[in-house]
Amino acid sequence: MSRLPAPRALLRDFILPAAWLLALAVSIVAGVTLVPFHGDEVNQIYGSRDFATLFVQGRPQDLLIKSLEETPDAVLRLQHGSVGRYSVGWALYSAGLLQNHLLPPSGYQWTQRYGDNVNQGIRPSSAVLHRARIPSALFLAASVAWMFGLGNLVGGSGMAYVASGLVAVNPVVLLNGRRAMQEGSLLCFGLLTVLIAAIISQKRAAGERVSWRWWLGLVVAAGLALASKNTAVLYVAAALGWILAADVLRRDWRGALRTGARLALVSGLAIGLWLALSPGMWNEPLDRLRDLVSVRADHMGRQVRGVNNGASPLTDRLAHLVTEPFIAPPSHYEVQAWDRLEPIQREIAAYMASPLSGVQFGAFGGMLLTFCAGLGAVVGFAPRLRPPVPPVHYAGLLLWLAVNAVVLMLNPLPWQRYFLPLIPVVTLLAGVGAWALLRQSRGFAVDRGAARAAA
Repeated sequence: MSRLPAPRALLRDFILPAAWLLALAVSIVAGVTLVPFHGDEVNQIYGSRDFATLFVQGRPQDLLIKSLEETPDAVLRLQHGSVGRYSVGWALYSAGLLQNHLLPPSGYQWTQRYGDNVNQGIRPSSAVLHRARIPSALFLAASVAWMFGLGNLVGGSGMAYVASGLVAVNPVVLLNGRRAMQEGSLLCFGLLTVLIAAIISQKRAAGERVSWRWWLGLVVAAGLALASKNTAVLYVAAALGWILAADVLRRDWRGALRTGARLALVSGLAIGLWLALSPGMWNEPLDRLRDLVSVRADHMGRQVRGVNNGASPLTDRLAHLVTEPFIAPPSHYEVQAWDRLEPIQREIAAYMASPLSGVQFGAFGGMLLTFCAGLGAVVGFAPRLRPPVPPVHYAGLLLWLAVNAVVLMLNPLPWQRYFLPLIPVVTLLAGVGAWALLRQSRGFAVDRGAARAAA
């Protein structure tokens, strides 16, 4: 007969973490109605018709893509993940709002004025817009829980509270994660993929057998991440590398080969799940994959030329790597013409005046967090300063950071939401750096569990 946990352990391990995460989730969802409108939200709401077509009418054949010229919806289905469309569709359907006369007649038309979009009914009503944001906000709340788990693995309970709290009050994360766009589900399933990979890696580093259930969970999480947004490949690549790090650190090259084969299988199954969740890809998948690459390249090219007035210099991209996670204020839109839109500016002012918009770190706070993140990225190489982070997790964090940095340096667009995947890993590294500083300056007592794991 198993013994029940002691009251103190129950409070520490279950009640307090649950209360903390519930409070953060409530604050995330509470700010949904205040978030300023973004034109890209229309594309997800317009595409939510796919939920009715697939799950209500049972007509997946209507979603197949035979050519990009066949229907304008084909391009949107390739550009945007299916998780967002289905979750928004479910939210609207459950509220009785998934009806054609209530939904926008098309995606947002960036080539015409905001007022024309409003007059044509393309901007959704407040009821539709706010309801459509609920799934993304819930995904964001779940991603905070995954950050709690990652923080606990990296540095124990103290790091768990710090990492989850910093992400939950980051104004850039809150702004983008609450909107009816792809970022909420991307953070949710991307971070879940990394968390499961970190657990697998820790078990393998300790010589424990990894249950097939963890590998299956990794496949499902990675597949859902890819189905959320194409850029989830960042999370998947970092997660797979984190697992491989367990063999590399032990210099078990034969084991690394076996692990590589297993990860190749995981990748294939995750891609299969992504395709299964994307009916538009079912017809001649290889042709659709080529179409996807073509559409993404064309869309990026038009954004670079028409919105950004050319590719961002490498020096600017490097500067954004440093400033976007904590120092830069939230960017509410990418089109400069919206600077002159009084309705949008009023929405922004009301949102930023609310404490639910997050903690504005400011120049001093932002630079302090950035300094701690930089210290966290290098402190592991200094034995005297090294905090007791398990080596396999420290290697995983550095690999995760490197993957983000390389991709962002290759991205010609400096838009803030493209830096969103960078924020979780930088937040964890900021915790590691602050931990090292506190230990050196004040003899900071670390969690016993983390010290044992690092031994």
